[in-house]
Amino acid sequence: MANSVAKGALKSYLKMKNPGYAILVDAPWGAGKTHFVKEVCFESDGTNNVRYVSLNGASDDLAFRRALLKDSYEASLAERGAIFGNILSRKLRLGDLGNLARDFLEERLIAGLPETLIFDDIERSSIDPQQLLGLINDFVEHKGKRVILLVHSEEHDHKEAFLNRKEKLVGRTLHIEADLDAALPNFLAAIDHSRGRKFFQEHEKLIGSVFEQAGHQNLRLLRNALRDCSLVLDRIDEDLFSAKEPMARFVSTFLAFSMALAKGEITTQVLDCRDSWKIAVSGEVEGDLKGLNKLFKRHEGADIHAHSGSVLSMALCELLFVRGHAETEALNELLKSTGQFNQQDENPLWKRIAHWGDFAWDELKELIAQGEDYLFEASPVEAGPYLHIADGLLRIESYGGLQTSRKELVAKILQRVEVLARSGGLPPAKMGRRFGWGARGRHFSFGGYGCDANDDFLDIMNSMSAAQLRIYEGKKEELAKKLAECFGSDLSRFMLKISYTQDETTYYHVPIFHEIDVDGFAQSCLEYLESGQGNALGQVFEQLADRHNNNEEWQPEIEWFYVLREKLEKGAIHHSKLARAQLELFFRFYWKFASPEEVKIG
Repeated sequence: MANSVAKGALKSYLKMKNPGYAILVDAPWGAGKTHFVKEVCFESDGTNNVRYVSLNGASDDLAFRRALLKDSYEASLAERGAIFGNILSRKLRLGDLGNLARDFLEERLIAGLPETLIFDDIERSSIDPQQLLGLINDFVEHKGKRVILLVHSEEHDHKEAFLNRKEKLVGRTLHIEADLDAALPNFLAAIDHSRGRKFFQEHEKLIGSVFEQAGHQNLRLLRNALRDCSLVLDRIDEDLFSAKEPMARFVSTFLAFSMALAKGEITTQVLDCRDSWKIAVSGEVEGDLKGLNKLFKRHEGADIHAHSGSVLSMALCELLFVRGHAETEALNELLKSTGQFNQQDENPLWKRIAHWGDFAWDELKELIAQGEDYLFEASPVEAGPYLHIADGLLRIESYGGLQTSRKELVAKILQRVEVLARSGGLPPAKMGRRFGWGARGRHFSFGGYGCDANDDFLDIMNSMSAAQLRIYEGKKEELAKKLAECFGSDLSRFMLKISYTQDETTYYHVPIFHEIDVDGFAQSCLEYLESGQGNALGQVFEQLADRHNNNEEWQPEIEWFYVLREKLEKGAIHHSKLARAQLELFFRFYWKFASPEEVKIG
């Protein structure tokens, strides 16, 4: 049990009469030392025989004495009596008799203090260490009290002076560590009965792992992160919790970011750089990304680095940690849009194979058989897990653990990728850019785990990305049709599909309108104009034009929009002169498209 030695020593001390020395408990902020000491003292002495004193902000002898008597009913009466007495005595020109009476009463109160005194926040007092220790020593040496000092010595402004002078007072120093097993039930009890609390109760091991990886031993940071995370989990759709591994990864990532931000290890500004591959490098990183890189290295299995396989997208990260809130609809939509939240076990096959070195020998044969079955028999498959399993088997082969040769294994995987692509067993590259897994050069990443690819695995990665791109190209006509249907039915929802997102999950970044039937799109535009929705349509047109740049890949779409303009002009002329006039006004305000000639020149 954590801190059992310290607890035993403290209990023994509390049994002493006039011990002649103080106990010092030294632990980091948030490690739970105040709770630990209070619990042991109240258990041994009872609440009436223990006085807790916080010296936070105490700057002189008077402040020290006020801290000793703070929250005492008698002391508050003495203070009010002093005020009244001073007023009366000044009128009688007798000086501040109220202060004298208060000081006399306070001395009596101090003489009657309980036998056990706890002095907390030693490092937060600005009283000179020698003077402060002298004040406290009076209770040990002359009044025979049991005294316990609580300090985080590493944060003391006069650390050396304090440590050098404490020996006369302190007879024993106890160091405690954060006791998560003892603290977590209290943290969860403070959270309302909810979906979040239920998740945490079922995933105490996950919480412990994230806290251990964080390395700061600050239970207060964890408590606050759990509270914030619980409020988010309460608003997530019930069916998303069936995706056990992605949900666990989301919670791990949330807790890691929440604690790091609260501790000041990173700032909200650097979250805008989560998609940088510099975060995921194994070497040292300098500058603004240093904090994120450290976080990435510490929290294995969390999506610190944002790529197309992340459960915490750039957009959702901004809402939760920069703006401080995500509306329920947006929260669930952004989680679903990752493509990760499909029903699955918390320890799926790809994750088990990534940790194949941890398995018992008699389990490895079955694990490898399951991996081979997924690679060569399963359909459909998810690209990220497929690549993790392929990499895992290649690594096992490199250690001589497979019957198949490396050359045969690679050829068989490459062949299977092509079969899956032709048979519809692979997902398309979303927007022609997002594969559902991350790759930069030779680095592969998915599910909070990554690796640097050798030549064979690089070939497999390239084959997978090329296949997913081909599938996307084959589905563009279908995607364009759905986009046109959305435009004709709901401009607000359509606007979301063409608005900028940092993680490139919309059609803002992708030319696709040239795949849409221009006559049908023109008819929808004319209907919006005819029904008086010109301003809403105009905002859509401005957003559509904002997508374009001088890159030649946009050329077919820009030419399509000028064909659309001709269709709109013909439709308006056919309707009436007023409709034609209103369309010209609409174009003057909202037509911001570059001409095809400008793009060619650019």
